[in-house]
Amino acid sequence: MLPPANRDAAAKSRAAAAAGVAAASVTPGQRERAIQEAALAALKAREAAAAATAAAPGPAAADTAGGDQAQQIVADPAVEAASNGQAAAAGAAGYEPPEWSGVPEGVSYGIEVLKNGTLVESKDLATQPFYTFGRSPTADILLEHPSASRLHAVLQYDGSSREAFLFDCGSTHGTYLNKDRLKPRVHAPVRVGDTFGFGQSSRMYVLTGPQELMPQEGLSKQQKKQLAMLEAAQARKAADEAKSRAQMEAALSGAAGDGVNWGIMGEQRQTTYA
Repeated sequence: MLPPANRDAAAKSRAAAAAGVAAASVTPGQRERAIQEAALAALKAREAAAAATAAAPGPAAADTAGGDQAQQIVADPAVEAASNGQAAAAGAAGYEPPEWSGVPEGVSYGIEVLKNGTLVESKDLATQPFYTFGRSPTADILLEHPSASRLHAVLQYDGSSREAFLFDCGSTHGTYLNKDRLKPRVHAPVRVGDTFGFGQSSRMYVLTGPQELMPQEGLSKQQKKQLAMLEAAQARKAADEAKSRAQMEAALSGAAGDGVNWGIMGEQRQTTYA
């Protein structure tokens, strides 16, 4: 069996390795919440150890020292980081970001939260490759409605194109984009100005960003096709009317010319016979 000092060093080494693996797969928001949870747990354990030490008689001093060493290991930053990574990974369980996942550099994405038409909250969402929505305490955006799932949906960015996508994680009550329910586990494009909601909650989320990323307002493809057909028909009608007018004017001009000639010839005949 290893001496206590060696056991402590080995434990710290294993904790540091676990921290490196776990923390690499979490987002900053999840990491911060997990650190707070780990710190709170460490504080409670320390208080419990202090209470046990105060209640124990003298011979338990050795046990107290051992308890202090164990508490130091729990409170070690490497252990906190490992707990953080594990908690964050558990919060994001069920979603694996795609290979094209990345931070949308230079694009100031965000969301505005509306309830009954009133703006209740706004957040900047442009510093992570993706953001999770759900009832889990480790979700980036906490959903409080009971119809929301623990991991309900994900707002995912493409690191190359900097486009945004909405991903339903197989939620029970669905994710809605512009009032249409999304197919589960499919990355659906979402544009600046689009609205989305979760489950039966009345809250609506609007994706905000640069003005130039908003879709151009106008007619749909079918409406544009119908308008083009109508304009072509109107142009043909106008051309036919112009052709008819030209033919009528030509006919009237010819008739007028014939009348003038007949008058001149009549006058000539009268002069000759006189």
